Amino acid sequence: MVIHKDNLHRDLWFENKDIWIFLLIVILFISAVILSSVGIRGSDQYWYLADVESLINGVHKTNHVYSGLIMDDSSILVRRPFLHDILTLYLVLPFALIFWPYMGWVILNSISVLVAAIIIYLAVNKVTDKPILGLYAFGVFLLNPLTLWLVSQPLAEASVTPFVAGAVFVCASGHLNAKRLFLIAIILGLANMARAVFLPVLALIPLTYLLLNYRKDKMIQSLLYFSSLVLTVFILLKIMLFVFGEQTIDLKSMLMSGVPGRSGMHAYLFPADGVVDWGVVLRKFINNIRIQFWPGEYNLLLFYIPFDMMSLLLFYKIFKLNRIKFQIISLALILVGVHLVTIMIHQNQFRYMLVPLPAVLVGCILVIDNNFAVSAIALKRVLVVLSIGLFLLSIPLIIKSRSDVQKDFQLRQQIEQKVSSMVGKTDRIICVPTGHAIIEAYTLRPRTVIEFPSDGSTEYLSAVINRSHPDWLLCDIDVMKRLFPEKKWGELKIVSELQHGVHKIVLVRLTGI
Repeated sequence: MVIHKDNLHRDLWFENKDIWIFLLIVILFISAVILSSVGIRGSDQYWYLADVESLINGVHKTNHVYSGLIMDDSSILVRRPFLHDILTLYLVLPFALIFWPYMGWVILNSISVLVAAIIIYLAVNKVTDKPILGLYAFGVFLLNPLTLWLVSQPLAEASVTPFVAGAVFVCASGHLNAKRLFLIAIILGLANMARAVFLPVLALIPLTYLLLNYRKDKMIQSLLYFSSLVLTVFILLKIMLFVFGEQTIDLKSMLMSGVPGRSGMHAYLFPADGVVDWGVVLRKFINNIRIQFWPGEYNLLLFYIPFDMMSLLLFYKIFKLNRIKFQIISLALILVGVHLVTIMIHQNQFRYMLVPLPAVLVGCILVIDNNFAVSAIALKRVLVVLSIGLFLLSIPLIIKSRSDVQKDFQLRQQIEQKVSSMVGKTDRIICVPTGHAIIEAYTLRPRTVIEFPSDGSTEYLSAVINRSHPDWLLCDIDVMKRLFPEKKWGELKIVSELQHGVHKIVLVRLTGI
């Protein structure tokens, strides 16, 4: 048999030079982040960026408050707590102080997903003893379109991924005894301070200990460890409630937000009424699950399909796995279950999938390793092609991100020129949203912006005005005419106008009404 020298050299390169594949993945990741990180865009992103800027300025308050919260608690208008007062804001702060706040978010998000990718590489390598599979976990996680899209956004999900990856690594380290479960409780307790979806998982940790480790001959020791785990979880939750002051809503209000025909912010825009229409809520559940498999927009399939396929693969021959692999896949399935509950009772946004992704990806790779045999050299070749393909797939996302940034910038310029110059910095503004209320509130800082629902009644608006004493109204001219019938309020003077696509937005002085 004759082996061609060039072929031998190529095979040895793929066999021995894992570092080059690692560097290729990192270079592609950094390139995609740099190309897409050109500025702020979106909706919730403005909340998070504004809150970090507020912390930098030494003012632990938001300028963006909601009419429903004011009606429920008038002190909200004075306290103005962050809507999402979470651990991530304080992790971003050092980077925001050195760089400007937006870049602080990008840097923290980049570091977070890089750390998560390294941890899941180590976890896969530890369980399989196959570095190439670890490289797959590393590369697919970093270059996944979902990861690349969210890293350049001031959002909390990326900062949670190292904690989830850390929990996976603990599961990969051995049998889940009390020591390892304590460690997972602390890791996910910290994660819960950044993204409050881990409460069900934290509640399961003490029960998991009893299920896996309870022994009748050591009943007192078992109950002692169980009680200690319960106490650990309780302390972590108390720390979260004491340190972070998020604006929370009750479960009934959350269930009735985002139902068909209602805004996802309904619970914040209207006073709590405690009424739940279970028929409407059921339609919401069904619709949000439908979105997970058919989001209605073809470009969103790029985010949903890979996650759904990996989640379904976790069920493949699950009971033929060894104990360590079973532990990891069980964690992944629990996190997928938490994700499904979250999207049903709250809303289905594709960014929520980044939270369980490290565990789901590792579990998926372990299932493949358990059932399929492919040579390491072939896997490396496929990984190189896959990495380049994922990067190329991200280019349309980069183009869209840059386009969205430019559109938002132009809108903020309009608001600055036509609104900010006319409104005093201590004035209060009622803003009726036309799809851009968060951008308007961000641009009008430090002025207090009170968001009011576009489907609110004239009587409700009157009550909010009496409670908050605003100086201005910013809303669509047709909505203004409905809310301010001339026979009741008299003629109002339009001070300025904006053009938001098909909406004609007016700024109206309310002082004296």
